[in-house]
Parts: sequence; structure tokens; C-alpha cells
Amino acid sequence: MRGGVARLSSATVKTPLGESLTALRVAFTASAVAVIALVTVVLTGLGIWAWGLNWPQSDRLTLEAVLLTAGTFVLALVAAVVALAAYVAATQTPDLAPTIVFHVGQPNRPVFTVEAVPPVGKAIKISEWLQTQTTEVRIENRSRSSARNPALRIDLVGLSMTDFSAPGWEIVQRVRQRGVTAIQWDGGADYAIHGRWTRELPGFNLQDMYLVPEHLTCELRLTVVADGFNRVVRLPVEIIGPDQQPVALTSPPSQTALTP
Repeated sequence: MRGGVARLSSATVKTPLGESLTALRVAFTASAVAVIALVTVVLTGLGIWAWGLNWPQSDRLTLEAVLLTAGTFVLALVAAVVALAAYVAATQTPDLAPTIVFHVGQPNRPVFTVEAVPPVGKAIKISEWLQTQTTEVRIENRSRSSARNPALRIDLVGLSMTDFSAPGWEIVQRVRQRGVTAIQWDGGADYAIHGRWTRELPGFNLQDMYLVPEHLTCELRLTVVADGFNRVVRLPVEIIGPDQQPVALTSPPSQTALTP
């Protein structure tokens, strides 16, 4: 139990979709084997029948060749269908869902407190304590297909940090007079999240963070990618003032630098 939410092991969860796909694969395999067996039996019977006809030997040999050609065509068609089904199964895209849990708030529902509410147009300093530290960062693969070469990018919309450092994470965007506005974790080409599995990512601390004055809203924008997959998840950030009341983000546009 973390962040007030219980998480079931993905290995014990059976979904109707997964069971239906398994049943479909079993039925398809059984159908392919049945077709091959039927073709073999029919061609053998026709071959015996054709050889017993009261025809010249050359005609009987020609008919046997025609039957063999027809059987080869049917078997090739079955093989092509099986190969196509295997290709479709191998190229299915994963279904990745990122989750971030801070010490304060629920999963994917960040809540930050400001030290003070300054005059309009000034940057607002986010209080530094457990609220900016993650307790859990994970990517869940909800599909049955493996996700290869995954990565997670976090864009700070309406927020900025003067600096950032965390093992496994890199700064990928820094804005002049603002600071760090995007960080990223890369799994690499040899990294995979298998179907129905969850991968834990390194945690981090959003220290030295400010609320950018010209933004009327702020959020953490999570972009999770893998080979053939891309998803953007927006997490609105709730800002709480020193009086424990929500802060109304109504500041007009400003060119104020990232200094309190």
C-alpha cells in the first residue's frame, strides 16, 4: 500500500480481453492443424482413387500431379495465413501508463505548497519538503505485448527549477532566465517492459522549484514512449498557500526572471 492506493500484482490479474485473445489463438492453431490434416487426408484419398482409374498411365500421372499441385497451393495458403497472424501478434503495440506518487497527495495528483504568496508578477517559491519528493515512479504495461526501448519525459508546465540532479534522470530542457523545465529517463535499446508487468523507475526530488508567474495553470506533463508507442498524460498540480487554501493562479503575463 503506497499513497493510500493498493496495487495488485499484475501476475494475478486476468482480464476478459487477455482470456479471449488466448482462446482465439488456441482456436486459430487448432483450425490450422485441422485444415492441414484434412488436406492431407483428402489428397491421399484422391490420389488412391485417381491411380485406380481405368485411364492410360500418362493421364493418371497427370492427374496425380494436378492433385499434388492443388495440395501444395492449399498448404502454402495456410502457411501464409499463419505467418500473417504471427506478424500481427509480433507487431502489436504496448499500452504504457506512467504513475508518479509524491509523499503528499494521491498517485498522479501532485499537491505543492508555496512558502508565501508574493505580489503579482513575481515568481512563487515552492516549499521544499516531502511534498516534492517521489515515493514511487513506475511505468505499467497494460497490454500483452512487450514495450522495448521505453522512456519517460516530464515537462514542468507553469513550473521551473533552478537546477536538478537525480540518478537515472537527465535534464533535457533548460529555459533562459527560468531554469530546468523538462527531465527525462531512458531505458535504452536493451530495456523492455514485458506484457502485464510494471517497472519501477528511480525516484527524484523537485528541489528549488518555482511557480512561473505568467502561467494561469501548472501541470506535470508526462510523455511515455516506446517502440511504436507514444502517450501524453497531463497531471494538474494543486497549489496550496501558507494558509492551506488553494492559490488562485490569475497572474497576468510577465517577463519576470526566475528569482523570488
